[in-house]
Amino acid sequence: MNVNSKGRKMNLNVIKSLVVCACLLASSLASASLITHNDYTLDTETNTVTNEGTEWMQWNVTAGMSINEALAAYANDGWTLASNVQMSNLYTDFGFEATTDENVYIGDYGNYTPFIDASNHDLFLSLFSITWNISGGNRGEGVDALESTAAFYGSDADGDGFYNLASVMSDLTTNGLESVEKAHLTDDSILRDYSAGNSMGVALVRTTATSVPEPSSIAIFSLGLMGLRLRRRKNV
Repeated sequence: MNVNSKGRKMNLNVIKSLVVCACLLASSLASASLITHNDYTLDTETNTVTNEGTEWMQWNVTAGMSINEALAAYANDGWTLASNVQMSNLYTDFGFEATTDENVYIGDYGNYTPFIDASNHDLFLSLFSITWNISGGNRGEGVDALESTAAFYGSDADGDGFYNLASVMSDLTTNGLESVEKAHLTDDSILRDYSAGNSMGVALVRTTATSVPEPSSIAIFSLGLMGLRLRRRKNV
């Protein structure tokens, strides 16, 4: 076999190796379960929702915890209680009525959409999780079932020791009657040590640094393999 034949064979081997590594890399990236709505992206592997440098923990992760319990469990990892401003911005991004005033109750009422779950309320539930669900009995089933998420939050700017509750509920039927979707922000009435079974969680947030993604191990392996191939080719 002459030098040119060897070179062509090595080039073919390099291409084959790169194709295999590219397929492995694509498979690795595809395995990351990401769901995006309204510029909010849920990573189902970490149970976090990210938007412009702010990371939210899904509310069902802390379901059944009080504010104190949730912070005791997660504060060391950089998680803090969502403020009134952060919750107001979140609600505004999803088209819900909102306020930063902790002493004001806001009730936002949407529509009843039978046979479909595709409103902003439904998209919010798909991202931030469901902490309360009732299906069947006097409630509807499927898209007409009761699905809700709720979490404590607040800044306690007035220093009275009370915090707020955010909740989003899908449309549903009760005893055959239609009920519209809802998004509420309560005035401050929640104590830091109060918990509500598994129907309510705690809204935790943390800041994520914006950085250049590190290359994956498969990508590094691919580059190393290509380098070895090229080095062997030069030595022939």
